[in-house]
Amino acid sequence: MLLLWALGTIERYMKRKTRYIIILSGFLLFCVLAPVILLYVQGITYNFTQNKTAKTGILAIKTDPKGANLLLNDSLKDSTPTSIHFVNPGEYVLRVEKAGYQSWQKRLEVKAGKVTWVNPNPNPLVLYFAEPKKIILNSGIDWFWVQHEHIFALANNQLVVMSQSNPSVSETSTLPGKGVLVLPSPSGAAALVRGENFVLIFDSSNKQQTLLPTSLVKASKITWLNEDTLLSLENGTLYSVAWQTGEHVAVRSHVQSFESLDNLMYSLESIHNSLRLVTFEANNAAANVQVQLENMPNFSHPELLVTKQKQVFILADGTVYKVNSSLTPLRSNVNVWNYNPDDNSLVFASGGELSYYNFFDNQVKLVTRSTKPVVKSLLRSDLATAFILQNDTLWASELDNRDHQNSFALFHSGDLKNFTLDSSGRKLLALDGTNLIELVIR
Repeated sequence: MLLLWALGTIERYMKRKTRYIIILSGFLLFCVLAPVILLYVQGITYNFTQNKTAKTGILAIKTDPKGANLLLNDSLKDSTPTSIHFVNPGEYVLRVEKAGYQSWQKRLEVKAGKVTWVNPNPNPLVLYFAEPKKIILNSGIDWFWVQHEHIFALANNQLVVMSQSNPSVSETSTLPGKGVLVLPSPSGAAALVRGENFVLIFDSSNKQQTLLPTSLVKASKITWLNEDTLLSLENGTLYSVAWQTGEHVAVRSHVQSFESLDNLMYSLESIHNSLRLVTFEANNAAANVQVQLENMPNFSHPELLVTKQKQVFILADGTVYKVNSSLTPLRSNVNVWNYNPDDNSLVFASGGELSYYNFFDNQVKLVTRSTKPVVKSLLRSDLATAFILQNDTLWASELDNRDHQNSFALFHSGDLKNFTLDSSGRKLLALDGTNLIELVIR
């Protein structure tokens, strides 16, 4: 019995000792690993070369399409999307490559304790095909316009109507003469067609043409107010035109330029050798007229622009102004400007210099500068890209101005005239000579 009691006591003592050893070992392990884990979470590593700890940064990237190779200083690191941790602070030459696509390269600085995004906005870095696929949709085209899913094109005395979803199928309507301008209605269901000696409405639903009064032929500007009503500027008088009934009503006089937004009218009017900006409701021009700004210089042929956020701009005598409580000049020597209401983006060109207005910080930002004049440009903020027709080449220039800006040649031809981009940002429509072509760019 004494022997059994002694053995039991030894066993209980060994269990307590084992427990103490395990607890002590766990505590010591915690004391060792806790600082390591804390340093890991904070991005701190040990630099064995300098025998000291060093705080690192993170490099993150998303691309469209996925699966591109990311190289740092010519060393392959990973495929996208990815986040690379424990990157020593400093500048790196980053290159993004994917078979069949144009490569992207930029020198970026990785900062300690910070995440450096290769793509500077929430959207992925867009990669473009090295050789975009070209499809000829139609030939003999003089010019084209796009509204929503509808493509309207002029081919001598023919109006050609196509759908963006199936542009290989087209319908034609013979015009009373050579057309020079097509202005689709807000929905794209109809189109205003101006010719050398006529103005008419083409209704896509029934393929019918409605000739409008000949006085509209000499109008300096015609635009849509809504699907049923046009606005025309004739010898300084603004008219409302109900195209289905032919009703032609004078709205305002002494008008130099005008714009409409929903049911609100904006009118630049010449009064006592100066300009004033007024607003009024389109269906009641005589009531609730509000003067927004007066005593502006009496510019020659000013152009008025109103954004979806009701911000007002004027292009006059080569200078772009923003209208606030006064006129604020933004850029001079402007010969081309373009507002994209779908993207709420405004770009303007001064010879070979292209800039855009950043609506977030109300600043003018430079896109690119060249000795070759800009023929046409279109900005897509969702792609962080400006598309530029310049020197017979269609370019895609990124807006990211960290280091150099990458510019990609998408298409080159000796007779490029016009282009636009579809809503997905994956296809370009362009006029190459008299061929209407589709370019699949990504």
